[in-house]
Amino acid sequence: MGRLYWFNAGYEEEIAGAYSMLKPHLGRGRLRGNILLMRKELALLPLWYAEDGDLVLTEGKVREVQEFVKDLPDGFPFMARGVSRAELQKGTEGEFVGMPWGLSLQSCRLFEELSRECGEGLQIIVPKWNYDYVELAHRRMAGHCLGLLSETGRFEGIEAVIPTFLKDEDEVERYLSGTLLPQVAKRPFSSSGRGLLRLDSADVSDKARRWLTGAIHHQGCVGLERWLDKVRDFAMEFYVDAEGKTTYKGLSVFETDRGAYVGNRLEGQAELMKHLRDYISERRLQEISESVGEALVKLYEGRYIGYVGVDMLVYREWDRLAIHPCVEINMRYTMGMAAVALYERYVHAEAGTGIFRISYSTSAYTEHCTMEKTCLRRWKNGRLLKGYLPLCPVEPETRYRAYIWLP
Repeated sequence: MGRLYWFNAGYEEEIAGAYSMLKPHLGRGRLRGNILLMRKELALLPLWYAEDGDLVLTEGKVREVQEFVKDLPDGFPFMARGVSRAELQKGTEGEFVGMPWGLSLQSCRLFEELSRECGEGLQIIVPKWNYDYVELAHRRMAGHCLGLLSETGRFEGIEAVIPTFLKDEDEVERYLSGTLLPQVAKRPFSSSGRGLLRLDSADVSDKARRWLTGAIHHQGCVGLERWLDKVRDFAMEFYVDAEGKTTYKGLSVFETDRGAYVGNRLEGQAELMKHLRDYISERRLQEISESVGEALVKLYEGRYIGYVGVDMLVYREWDRLAIHPCVEINMRYTMGMAAVALYERYVHAEAGTGIFRISYSTSAYTEHCTMEKTCLRRWKNGRLLKGYLPLCPVEPETRYRAYIWLP
């Protein structure tokens, strides 16, 4: 049985919509235009982590990898195939499980529609929606995870980074007047480091109050956490199976710009471990992965099947370094998991440190053409050794790019 992938990045906004359906007094939000554009322009990204024989849903004209990467070498791994909605309706055959980037009510409805529309030779297994997923995708789950980690006795001082959730702007100001500043306010449903506001004073500005009012109106509350002196972002990737067993899938080290995700370091797991060794021992990383994995079992067992990414960070606390073991839980496939798959499948072991990047620019096409000319690809044994590799088509009107760069 194959899989039918759909890249519905920003699915957290859809979860927020499902939350507002449960809470009729809340405002209803809509998917922002930049999210819809990202989904369209990066629709083929799952080609690179799907398996041979799988399908990837895309809008409009389908571009096969061979069309936008002209120099694929002999021995290049077999990949999934892109399909349009129209192709699914016409002649596609087989049995496929619907696999969205993130499980939302809208993604389940899309696969239901595709199942009704497809021809007799095609069967689509529709993922089932459960309103429990709204709670499971809420930022409160990171707080619950931190609480469980606190009980282990392995994380000294962890109570100081557990978030507080407040439902009123005045509550926020009262909280700020009695806590350590600065703080960061977070929307309960947001992704990739977005939906954040730094608060340096208990005297909240009009602009900050408007942000808080909007967040509370649409999502019911805001989370308040200490603003930490960050040194290094990283994450651990897990998979929760049908029996509730949690499997550790890998480490990812990523870069952010003012909190927003930019890209992942592209290296083997051993090299990523070495990169973090200046801040944390391998033994401690192992202990963290085991402890977080055990906490995820308690949180998700019997309630969710799929990938979970746990964002973490190294931060400076006075004269020492400390680890925040659960900044955020992403109940979906993640860019970190994609980076793990990209390195294992397509990057040669002799390649130096590279990056897997998602970028937005009004000059994306010009930048793409420049990199195609100046960062020439070199292959070895069917894998990338050096250069620039676009992962999705880049046209003159393109704004979002996903690519590998091995300098």
